[in-house]
Amino acid sequence: MTPLVNNDLAERIRKAADPESSGQWPTERLQCLRDAGVFRWGLPVEFGGLQTSTPQLLDGYIELARLCLTTAFILTQRDAACHRIANSENGELRRRLLPDHCAGRAMATVGISHLSTSRQHWSRPSVVAHPTATGFELTGEAPWVTGAGHVELLVTGATLENGKQILVALPANRDGIRVGTPLKLLALNESRTGSVVLDRVAVDTTEVILGPTSQVMKVGQTGGTGSFTTTAVALGVARSTLDGLQSESTSRSPRSWRHFPASRPGCVRNC
Repeated sequence: MTPLVNNDLAERIRKAADPESSGQWPTERLQCLRDAGVFRWGLPVEFGGLQTSTPQLLDGYIELARLCLTTAFILTQRDAACHRIANSENGELRRRLLPDHCAGRAMATVGISHLSTSRQHWSRPSVVAHPTATGFELTGEAPWVTGAGHVELLVTGATLENGKQILVALPANRDGIRVGTPLKLLALNESRTGSVVLDRVAVDTTEVILGPTSQVMKVGQTGGTGSFTTTAVALGVARSTLDGLQSESTSRSPRSWRHFPASRPGCVRNC
């Protein structure tokens, strides 16, 4: 199996500005992905994508997360948006959007957690859709959106009065879309994850990815919470941690270790 992340890409990512050090959106590292064709992974060849096997794709996510968790996490959100579009039956939408996204000329993200995990206990849907003469009108809040202030396209969803749901692809600068202040998290603050408010946002029928249908998130699942992609990113982080421990263990002399009395229960050597 040919690895998707080669030594050249890995070295360029290492040399690019580290978002955890700068506290900034990882512009340089995302550009490394664009230049290396990472945005083509798993998308239709007819639109400029690259055919990949599932093991290749997962191994690629593992290696990227090993190099930079923030960049890998942002990529998974972008990929979730693009793969939803790629799997849509809306051929016109695929032809209009995917070439630019495969080439890295545009960036996308998703705001769909409110359809599957977030706010499921609320008596009213977080985002509601009302039919119009040309499509729908969306109002509400998508609570978890990564990098909304840095993308051109937002894939989100809403619930109609009859309980059916839709997924849509919207220009991020569409009238009525307001990006909230990014949340202060324990990690991944540089991913700029926060809420997006939709105030009577107009959606044309040509922008509908899927629906209206019941439980839209269970139709043509392409990854998400608890998916192999999530697991791959977690494995990459674990490998990065092990790399750090190995580096520390080889750079320290055994003489720097403190020895505790062997008679103490559970005593181990500690550096």
